[in-house]
Amino acid sequence: MMPGKRGNVKRIWRIYYDNWADTYTMDVMRYGYNPATFIHRIKPFIKPGLILDAGTGTGIVVSSLRDRDYGRFIGLDLSMKMLKKAEEFGMECVQGDVERLPFCESVFD
Repeated sequence: MMPGKRGNVKRIWRIYYDNWADTYTMDVMRYGYNPATFIHRIKPFIKPGLILDAGTGTGIVVSSLRDRDYGRFIGLDLSMKMLKKAEEFGMECVQGDVERLPFCESVFD
């Protein structure tokens, strides 16, 4: 894919998720997504410290993990409206692209 087209695709996805942000959490739960099941699967790989949730969306996974003592989470997503929802859970959020992380190397544990 040519570089210009890749940027257009990301812009389209950002707009798509911006438009879905208000009902996203309820919608995915209604369609069977269960954060507890996902957390159970990833739990062995989570180490306490500074953790990046890349593609955090509305923060539904991290909101379920915050009760446990894993450390500090930073949410990263293309959609600013999704990040605004995640901030309602008290998450620190950064708008950005997982293919071009806006962080220095070795920042996260």
